[in-house]
Amino acid sequence: MTCRVEMVSSARLIVRPGGKLVVDGGTLTSACPGEMWQGIEVLGDRTKRQLPQYQGTVELRNGATIENAHCGIRTGLQGDASYATTGGIIRAEDAYFINNRRSVEFLSYTNHALNGNVANNQSYFSGCSFTVDNDNLFSQNNGQFIDHVTLWDVKGIDFNGCAFENATTAQGDRRHAIYAEDAGFTVDKRCTDPVYNPSTCTCNAFVRSTFSGFAIAIEANTSGNQFPVKIDHSRFSENGTGVRINGNHFATVTRCDFDLTTNPQEWRYLYGLYLSGCSGFKVEANQFDGTVQYVDGITTGVYVKGSGSSVNSLYKNEFDNLSYGIHAYGNNSGLQIRCNEFGGNGADIFVPSGSSIASSQGSLQTSAGNKFMQAYGYNIFNGGAQTITYYYKNSTTNSYAEPVLNSSGVSVTPSNTANNCASTLCGITPLDPTPFQLAGFQSDMNAYTTALTGNNGDMDGGAGVETQNFASLPQGGTGNLSETAQSLSDTYYTAVRTLMSDSLLDLGTLEQWHAAAQPIADPYSLTETRFCEGYAETFAADVDDAEMANYAEFHAMKVALRNNVADDGGSVGANNYSPLQPGGHVNWYALTPAQIAQLQAIADRNTGRASVMAKGVLCFFFDICYDDEDQLAEDNGDVDGETRAKRTAVNVAADAALAVYPNPTDDLLHIELSGAEIANIALYDLQGRMVAGAHAGAPQQGTTATMNMRNVPAGVYLLRVTAADGKEYHRKIVKR
Repeated sequence: MTCRVEMVSSARLIVRPGGKLVVDGGTLTSACPGEMWQGIEVLGDRTKRQLPQYQGTVELRNGATIENAHCGIRTGLQGDASYATTGGIIRAEDAYFINNRRSVEFLSYTNHALNGNVANNQSYFSGCSFTVDNDNLFSQNNGQFIDHVTLWDVKGIDFNGCAFENATTAQGDRRHAIYAEDAGFTVDKRCTDPVYNPSTCTCNAFVRSTFSGFAIAIEANTSGNQFPVKIDHSRFSENGTGVRINGNHFATVTRCDFDLTTNPQEWRYLYGLYLSGCSGFKVEANQFDGTVQYVDGITTGVYVKGSGSSVNSLYKNEFDNLSYGIHAYGNNSGLQIRCNEFGGNGADIFVPSGSSIASSQGSLQTSAGNKFMQAYGYNIFNGGAQTITYYYKNSTTNSYAEPVLNSSGVSVTPSNTANNCASTLCGITPLDPTPFQLAGFQSDMNAYTTALTGNNGDMDGGAGVETQNFASLPQGGTGNLSETAQSLSDTYYTAVRTLMSDSLLDLGTLEQWHAAAQPIADPYSLTETRFCEGYAETFAADVDDAEMANYAEFHAMKVALRNNVADDGGSVGANNYSPLQPGGHVNWYALTPAQIAQLQAIADRNTGRASVMAKGVLCFFFDICYDDEDQLAEDNGDVDGETRAKRTAVNVAADAALAVYPNPTDDLLHIELSGAEIANIALYDLQGRMVAGAHAGAPQQGTTATMNMRNVPAGVYLLRVTAADGKEYHRKIVKR
C-alpha cells in the first residue's frame, strides 16, 4: 500500500495468519469528517511459534501513517475473549501514528524456541513517531485518548529512537506513552552512525527516544512474569512522571535525561523515576533536572518506595535543582546510595518519618562516593528511627565527598579508601551466567551465609568473605560482611539481568540462580519463576506476616486462574472467557466480580509488593486505579487535604461525588452526581469499546440520570460520566 486509503467508521483491516500487509509510504486514515475508523487487526495463532507462516505480519516503512483510528494496530481479533488469535508481528520503521485513541495494542502471546525456551517477540519500532494533538476526533466519537502503546504479557518488544508526544492542551487524557503489564520491552536509542565508540561503549551518533506531555510517560506493572524492562538513552520532558515501575524486579534505567524544569499541566508532584516495590534494579548514569518547589510542582529525581532489605543501589546519577534528589519512602533498608552528584537541591537524600535506607552508606573500608555541591537545604535528611552512618573520603576527583548539612539521625565518618566510582556500563566484560560461574557463585554464597551465621546476622561487623571476581565486578573480602553482600548481589543481579534479556529465556537456569542467591535474593523471584515454569507451590519467604499472607492470597488467585478455576469452584469458562496457554500465563480479564473484589481487598491492605501488584492489575485491566495521596500526605506534613496530589496515571476527578445503584444490576442503573450537572454518560467494556446496548436517558434536573442495562451482556464494565464543567467520573459496573 503506497497511496492514501480512507476508511469509513465501521471499517477495519484484518491481516490473517500467513498474510502480510506492507504500508510503504502510504496513509490509512478516516474517510468522513468527524469520524474515526476501527484500525488494523493482525491475527496469529498463540499456540504456534512466531513465524510468518503461522502469524500475520504488518510492516510499516518510509513514512507510513496510521491516523484517526480507535486502535491503530491490534495483535488479535476484536471480540476474541479467548485470546487465541494473538501472536501477530508488527515491524515499523520511520512510521507515523497520529491521533489514534490507541496506536498499538499487544495482547498476551509468548514466542517459544524449538527447545521450549521463551523467545523474544519479533515485533519492533524504529524511528517512529507517536502523536496526539488538538486535531484529534476523540470527543466527536464519544471516546478519549487511551495510551499510545499498551503491552500485555509479551517479551522483547523494542522501541529504538522513537518520539512519543501528547500535544493536546486539555488537562485530562494525559495518560501514557507506553503502559505495560507483565511485559518485557526495551526503549533505547537509534544509531545513525553505527561505528562503535569504545570510549562510550555505544555508536558514534544516535537519536534518543523522547517522551513529552504525559501523566506517566512509561509505566510498567507486573504480577510476577520474569520479563525484563530496560530503558536506556532516552529523554523525558514535561511529564508528570517520566518512568514508573511497580513491582518489576531487575529493571534497568540508564543514561536517560529527566527534565522536570517545566510543568505545563500544573501537576502537584513531578517525578523523574518512581520505583515502587522493586528490587534488583540498575539505575545508573541518569541526569535529573528540576526546580526547587514546595507548594506546587514539587520535583523529585528518584522516588523509591518499599525496595525492602535486599541490597540495592542508586549509582552514579546526577541530581540538580530538585525539591528532592532521592526520596526514599517506606522500608528500603538494603538501599545504598553511591557515587551520585547532587547540586542545588532542597534535600539531596530525603528519608521521611517511618522510612529507612541502609543504616551504613559505604563502609569503613570504602566510601559511599557521593558528591554534595550545595550550601543550603539538606545533604541528608533522616526522619527514620535508625541512625544513618555515612562514610566519606575526599579525593582529588571529589573534594565535596562529606555531607555537611544533615538532620539529626545522621552520623558522618571518614573511610579508609575513596570509592573509585567506575562505570558499570562501559569497559567491563559482560558476565556469562554459565554453570561454572553459577557453581563459583554458590560456593561464595555458602561461605557468606556461614560467616553471617557466625556473626549472629550482623552484616556491619565481622570480616568480609573473599569472593571470586566475576566479570570485573567488585571483589569482596577486604571489608565487612555488608561489602561482601554488595559484591554478591552485584554478581547475582548481573547474572539475572543477562538471563532475562537473552533472546532465549532459560527459566530453568534463572530458577537455579534465584535459588543459589538465598538469602540475599529478594523473597519473591524464586516462587514467581517456578510459577512461570508451571509449578504452584505456596509462597514462603522472609517477609513480615501480613505481606506473606497477602502475597499467598494473590499467588493462589493466579494459580486458580491458570488452572481455569472460578471463585465458586466452577470453570472460568462459565464467565464467557477461556484461559491462556499453560505455564505462567494468566488471563486477568477472566476475573469474576467476586474475584475483583478479592483483588481490591489485597490492594487495600497495603502490605507491600502484593498490594503493589494487585493495584497494577486492577488499573491496567479494569481501570480501577488508586491514588498516591496516603503516602504523599504523610511524606509532606505541609500538605493539606485540599492540595494533595492526584494520582497522575489517570487524572480523573474524585469519584466520591458519583453514586450509582443498584450495582450489580440487571435492569435500570440509576446515576446521581452531586455538586455538578451531568453532560454525557457512556458505558465501556474492559477493552475500551463503547457498549452499544446500553441506553442512557436524558439527565433529570441536571444531576440524575438512568441507563437501561437490560440488553447488555453479563460482565464487568466501566461507566464514564462527564460533568458540564468537563470533569470525568468513573465507576465499575457489574451486569448480572
